[in-house]
Amino acid sequence: MPSARAATRSPLVLIADAHEWFSRALESVLVPGGYSVLKAYTAPGLLQQIELAEPDAVILAVDLPGGDGLNLCRMLRADSRVTPSTPIILTQPTPTTRRQTLAALRAGAAELWGQRLDAEELLLRLAAQVRAKGDADRAWSEGLVDHDTRAGRRGPAPQRPIGVRRVRGGRGRPRRPLGGAGRAGAAGNRAHL
Repeated sequence: MPSARAATRSPLVLIADAHEWFSRALESVLVPGGYSVLKAYTAPGLLQQIELAEPDAVILAVDLPGGDGLNLCRMLRADSRVTPSTPIILTQPTPTTRRQTLAALRAGAAELWGQRLDAEELLLRLAAQVRAKGDADRAWSEGLVDHDTRAGRRGPAPQRPIGVRRVRGGRGRPRRPLGGAGRAGAAGNRAHL
């Protein structure tokens, strides 16, 4: 689970791509966007970086030397050092097809990015995923998630009596029937929401 250090640093993105120009292009967008960046150029380098760091997101090329991107994604999802909420984003140098996107999602990727990435869209998508990861990691660290079942510990929301609704301050007040107070019959029985 995440350490206290992870909560106080800027989000760390691990870029794993054999093409240094692509890694630098991503870095030139991510660093001004408030992210720290680590890079790996091979599958063994990626696995070594995973051992040394707690990335908040992984951007992984499908054609990374030394390993197929889909298999590497599956390996990372099975690795206890990568939290279940860590976004793994696969990239490829060509436009994506539906079949490729579905294969990436089945392998555990959060997304598959293809050719012609828009910098603003990349930052917005990544920010949303890193925020979700932070929320999930906080829930784990605060004991709000059962480690065995991965389910929330608080259970379902408490039930309110029929005919009472919640208003500001947590107080409730009875609702009036929709069809008027004196209606009877089947329609009158359903009127209280």
